Amino acid sequence: MKQEGIDYDERMELLEEVTYPKPLADELEVAFEIYRGGHPWVADEELSPKSIARDLSERAMTFVEYVGFYSLARSQGLVLRYLADAFKALRRTVPEAARTEELEDLISWLGELVRQSTPACSRSGRRCARRPSRCRPRSRPTSGRRR
Repeated sequence: MKQEGIDYDERMELLEEVTYPKPLADELEVAFEIYRGGHPWVADEELSPKSIARDLSERAMTFVEYVGFYSLARSQGLVLRYLADAFKALRRTVPEAARTEELEDLISWLGELVRQSTPACSRSGRRCARRPSRCRPRSRPTSGRRR
């Protein structure tokens, strides 16, 4: 914009209008209004859908590629927890009758992505130390006192 000779104040006004992609924004607003009707405690909340799962799906990246693309190495645990929550929410809250083939594919893809990205030691019932390579089995409760 600067190269095009647009004045600073006008550039700032134009930048105020820039936003992130909002697919299905109208449909989501209507659905959220209906939801608010039955759940008064969310009346003051704004609709704020997350886009990590959508972005990951649209880019067709693995979790490792996505973390590298956005330089999220220090936050990858948080991103993985978000994706796991998104998977659980889709799997548990979308009724079978409302699921399309595309949504079923997304749910199974997201579930597989979360399973593959979770450290092996947590999937196998082991507890990890600071590094996954130092996994050790969980201690089993003993019936008596140790001597």
